[in-house]
Parts: sequence; structure tokens; C-alpha cells
Amino acid sequence: MGELTDRLRKNSESDIYPFHMPGHKRNLEWNINPYAYDITETDGFDDLHNPTGILADMTRRVNMLYGAKASFILVNGSTAGILSAVSASLDTGDTVLMARNCHKSAYNAAYIRQLKTEYIYPQIDRNSGIALEIKAEDVEKAYDVNPRIKAVLLVSPTYEGVVSDIEAIAKAVHRRGGILIVDCAHGAHFGTSEAAPVNPLQSGADIVVMSLHKTLASFTQTAVMCVGTDRVDLERLKYYADIYVSTSPSYLLMASVERCLDIMEQSGNVLWQMHYRRMKDFRRKCAGLKKLYLFESSDYDIARAAVCTDRCGLSGNKLMDMLRKEYRLELEMASARYAVAITTCHDTQEGLDRLYNALEQIDRSLGETTERGIHERNFRAAVSQRFTSPDKICEPWQAERSRISEVSLKEAVNRAAADYIYIYPPGIPWIVPGEIITPEITDMIKTIGGLGIEIRGLTRQNTIRILDLEKNNG
Repeated sequence: MGELTDRLRKNSESDIYPFHMPGHKRNLEWNINPYAYDITETDGFDDLHNPTGILADMTRRVNMLYGAKASFILVNGSTAGILSAVSASLDTGDTVLMARNCHKSAYNAAYIRQLKTEYIYPQIDRNSGIALEIKAEDVEKAYDVNPRIKAVLLVSPTYEGVVSDIEAIAKAVHRRGGILIVDCAHGAHFGTSEAAPVNPLQSGADIVVMSLHKTLASFTQTAVMCVGTDRVDLERLKYYADIYVSTSPSYLLMASVERCLDIMEQSGNVLWQMHYRRMKDFRRKCAGLKKLYLFESSDYDIARAAVCTDRCGLSGNKLMDMLRKEYRLELEMASARYAVAITTCHDTQEGLDRLYNALEQIDRSLGETTERGIHERNFRAAVSQRFTSPDKICEPWQAERSRISEVSLKEAVNRAAADYIYIYPPGIPWIVPGEIITPEITDMIKTIGGLGIEIRGLTRQNTIRILDLEKNNG
């Protein structure tokens, strides 16, 4: 047996509890031989790129589940949906207004289509460093500054569970003749239960992309792209979906989408209602913690548990490591001041009890000693998702044409970045190619790196690649 397969087997047999995606939480049975079910487009099995039979029926079921006018099944993640939606909604040279906390796939879409990018910045919770919702009035202001904005792209819910007022934003965008694309990758359960938040499709969004595998029972890499209004050119959207979605789609992945739909249609509402009741109880118990606490905002999905550490000087990365090593709980991601646990209707009460008991014990130990913490002054400087508004000298696709040099962090100040710099997850760039690197950004890199959090976009020597404009001009 190969090393990867062996590790997967050992992980499945271990007592490590998954507070991370995929949403099925390894808690479902499917007694099939994957090799026996792995086929290509043979007679009777339809074609994902031209569905007329069983796959067309599946898309109609997706339409029914979400109240969509049209749907596309994706087998290479929400990334394919974001690329398709942006490409179909804008032409080369058009302007897109993107929330700065968009996933890297959104930036890749702007790069591929050679778009002009404007950014809208969410406010930041000053204690946890978590990005808050996008405001409709900020969208209006962006249009006032640049009426040429053709489409708006934002994330709701965010990785941490923050939900924006999509109805108000959709009205603002549509008044200006724009298209609203919502990356709802972490909200595939939205609108499927009376207990869950409203789906962006029901709030006026034009195109909504959802990862079925993040919070529902489908396999990793499965997603859907749904159309909510008549403002979308369906033929153009299909044209780009055909480009970005694999021409060899896995029937195993598509079969998992079908099974996910079966579960949601038969018992999804009941399962999620029960889970939201459990999460209310979980949050009620966590309210008694002294140092740690669960993040909430004015509009928030309580199925997501972002555990904040800013009251105790413990980094989110350290908390995640403690939960893994000492309590056998694997969370989804960690940042400077918080760690995120993904919960779904396929979690067990035992799992939630294990998480609460672990947090309660850690919280008690933090009340007795600060030895596990980090220096308070350094901690207060650490905000993993602080959004700056750096000057931009060119778009990322223009930066590709420039000569590149590698320099130290100190030498990079006031130079234009050649790469994205971010932590992953969630993959939200601090700096985008073509933007000027500020002292604030280099300070943030040093501080976050000092917490043991991996920063992507730096070289192995911990240097930064910058655009060598002097050489270009010469």
C-alpha cells in the first residue's frame, strides 16, 4: 500500500475528530468499490458538458434545492465557478469591484481576463482581526467614484462565518446596471433549512457559487454555480464553464453530488435544524469561558465556530496546535488571533462535547498561567487580515511582463510586489502583484511569521520578489 493511502487509512481509523471540511465529517457510509464505479462518458451516463439525461436531472434538482433559474455542477471546486462567473460577466479591460477579502481564485479570474480591479474593504474587528461584512453604502460609494464598474464580487459567508446584507448590495449593484457575483463557497447549506441563513440567490444575487463539500455531504472538489436572475447570459456562462471545468469529470464525484442531494431532499431541513439547536447550546456553554470566546457579529452563521484568543495572548496557531496534539481535534485553519472550527449537520454531539471540554480546560489553564502565551506587545501587533490600501502601479497581468528581482523585507519597502503574499487558508492577499509594499506590510509579515504561521509568496530565503522597474526603464 502506498504511503499516502496508508496515511489516509490510519487517519480514518484514528480518534482525531475533524472540525474541518469536507462537511460529511467522514461520518457517512458508502459501500462501493471506487474502481468499479470509475467510468467515463459511456452510453447512458450523460455528458456533464452537454447534459440531457441523468446529469440534466441532477442540475434540475440543484435548481429546486436552491431556487435557482439555472445551475452548473462543478467537479473542480468553486474555483471553476468563480473563474466562469467573472469571465462571463466581464470583457477584457472591464472593471470589477472586488471585496479585498476575496479568495485567490477571484484574483486569478481578474488576471486571466485582464481586468481593471477596484477593491472594497471590509471593516476589521479590532480585537480578533476578523473581516466583517461588506456594506451596501460602500458599494454605492465605489460606483460614485468609478461608474464604469461592470460587476461586483464578494464573499458571503466568509471563512469565519460573517454574512453580508446581499439584498441591499444587490439593489445597489442593479441600480447601476451591474452584475453581482457571490462567492458562497462556505454557505452551501444556506437556504436549505428554516434554521440556516438565507441563500444569496433568494436575496437578489445574479450568480452564486457554492462548495458542496465544505458544509454538505459531497466529496471534496464538488461545487455548484447557480444563476438567480435573468440578468445573466446563460449561453456565455456555459461557454466559460466548459472552458474551466474538466473535460474528464469524475463520475464518483458526480455520484457524491447525487447522494448529497438525496440527503438534503429527504432530511436536510431536519438535520440542520437539529444542528443549529446543538450549536446554540454549544455557544451558550462557551459563553462561560473566561479567556477564549466565540466570535459573533450582527449577521453571522452560528454553525461556524471562530475561537478568539486575543484576551489571553495566545495565538490562534498555538491554540490549533494544542487542540491537535493534546486533544486530538483537528480544526480547519488558524490565524494570529483566532482558530476556525467548521461544523455541519454531520457532526456528532460527542464531537461538539469534545471541543467544548477541550476549550474549557485550555481556558482554565490560561487563567492560571500565561506561560503558553506570547509576548503581549508582539501579540497586539499581530492582525492576520489587516487590510491596507496600497498604491497600485499596474494590474497583476501587467506585472507579469516586468523583470523581477529578489530582495530582503527591508529592501522591499516602497517597491512593487511581483507575487501575492498571503497565509493559506484562507488565501486572502495582503499584497497583490503590482502594488507597492509598505512598511506596515513588511512589519505584518515579520510578526505573523514569528507566530509560526506559514506565509506564502516569500522565497525559501524569506525574501520578496519585486518588480524591477529600474531595469525595465533602462
